[in-house]
Amino acid sequence: MATFTLNINSEIATCDSGMDVVFIFDYTGSMSSQIEAVKTGVIDIISTITSQSGTNDYRLGLVIADETTSETNATYANNVEYTSLPTSQRIINAGTLNYQWITAMEVMSINNETTFTTQLNKLNDTLELGNGASGPEPTDLALSKVIETSLVNNFRSGVAKYIIIITDASPGGDNDAFNQLDIDELARLTQICITNSIKIIVLGAGVNSTFNSIYPWKDIATNSGGSWNVSYDATTIQTEITNNCSS
Repeated sequence: MATFTLNINSEIATCDSGMDVVFIFDYTGSMSSQIEAVKTGVIDIISTITSQSGTNDYRLGLVIADETTSETNATYANNVEYTSLPTSQRIINAGTLNYQWITAMEVMSINNETTFTTQLNKLNDTLELGNGASGPEPTDLALSKVIETSLVNNFRSGVAKYIIIITDASPGGDNDAFNQLDIDELARLTQICITNSIKIIVLGAGVNSTFNSIYPWKDIATNSGGSWNVSYDATTIQTEITNNCSS
């Protein structure tokens, strides 16, 4: 079993130093209620982030993760809300079995409440909800793209860094299976988060996904210094942000 050294010290910026917060949504057929819950409470969620950032700037990013059997058959493949995004924000990964669609709907920019909210409100609305190829979803691949590439722009130094993952499924990586490969990959991603002082918050029924008595979503949240909760409504998101900022 992997062991982790959690680097909680004075080098980790507090939230009132400014915040970079990226939301990653499992964007598949069973996620309608979860997405709508965040949309309904987005004003309050951003208010919490603004308050926790104090007098300093915040930046928000928004990523969706979907999977299909073809590189052309996502429900939204020809939707202008998707095709009008810069190509650098639209990843279609050729996996072992299927294709993983990782899309940055909003990249991080200074105090971008208005554009973030606009893009969020397109989800499950003018941008059709995806289908997913089967049970496991590539939300962990989306996490990799956020922390290892400039998909949503690079995280700043000297600010608090959070990634909020909302999913009702187990991680499936690029092979549409939930197995030891995913456990090992999330352990690797955990170490990157620790090194870069990125806290992970995982919300939704997916936190209960288990493999050989290991709960990978719970583990990456806890080991990165973040948290997890089976609930996903706006109040829960606000509480998790506030509690993490206070810890």
